[in-house]
Amino acid sequence: MDNSQMKQYSYLKEGNEFVLYDGDNKLCNPDKEIISTESEELAIKLVEALEKGEDYNSSQSLLCYHYTYCNLRQHDIEEFVKEFLSYMTYDAFLWDQYLMFKQGAPVKQAIAGVFSGMCSEKIKSFNKYQFVAILVLHQVYDSWVLSFRIIRDIVENLGEDSYDSLKDAFMKELDEYERSELADKGEEIDEKQYDNYRKNLSKSIDTFIQYYTIKA
Repeated sequence: MDNSQMKQYSYLKEGNEFVLYDGDNKLCNPDKEIISTESEELAIKLVEALEKGEDYNSSQSLLCYHYTYCNLRQHDIEEFVKEFLSYMTYDAFLWDQYLMFKQGAPVKQAIAGVFSGMCSEKIKSFNKYQFVAILVLHQVYDSWVLSFRIIRDIVENLGEDSYDSLKDAFMKELDEYERSELADKGEEIDEKQYDNYRKNLSKSIDTFIQYYTIKA
């Protein structure tokens, strides 16, 4: 039998897909969608996440991304593009909390216009995994800009530098930006809570990139 280690969770190859199992039963998400994937590498990682007891509601877990994917996989790319364009409006970018991250110019309206146009074009080349990746991160952090900054500053530069170097530089700049934003708002930082937030964000970025870069 072609499956993963005989634990509570496993997977079986059925046709062109690897279907996840909970014991003898096919694993379903809360929306009753069967969890399966054409990628054996992803199936293995999902089984590992399940065995670790990861939270499928957390953007730090691949379960969150793939459970969402299984709800949306019946949509074709044209449907994804149309739906996302309806939400990725100029106003959505104008009020995005990360809009001014790494921006030298002070004119938010101009930058919002640039991001709106750039992102609207970029998503036309996305596969379904990439749409789901930015959707999940948006649901958690209420930001489209955050996803596209991660893509531009880390993912698209992986051929020029190591992941750790790119990620460390990104997190350092992001820390400076967020502290500056909080200071401008007159908010006092609770370092313990902020450190926990940063750790969660860092893990979410790792998982986002894992899912975004899956070969379709």
